[in-house]
Amino acid sequence: MTADPAWRGRATALKGRLSERRALDRLVEAVRGGESRSLVVHGDPGVGKTVLLDYLAGQAAGAGCRVAKLGHDRSPAVRQARLDRLPGRLPA
Repeated sequence: MTADPAWRGRATALKGRLSERRALDRLVEAVRGGESRSLVVHGDPGVGKTVLLDYLAGQAAGAGCRVAKLGHDRSPAVRQARLDRLPGRLPA
């Protein structure tokens, strides 16, 4: 799977939020080093969650990680079906 090239441009366009960017950069470094990581992003609508996730996707893609972007769906069955279609998915 390849990353959306638009993410690479967004990764450098994010201004401010230095502590959040540093945390996301450390997450990418850890994953590139072979560690497993999880991330939970929460907040009120409009606070910039998607912008931060786009930054993370851009940093990860730029570091050679495979990046997949899935839309949110409240149905667990739909979410699982989307995950099951990802190439190279590890068994549960």
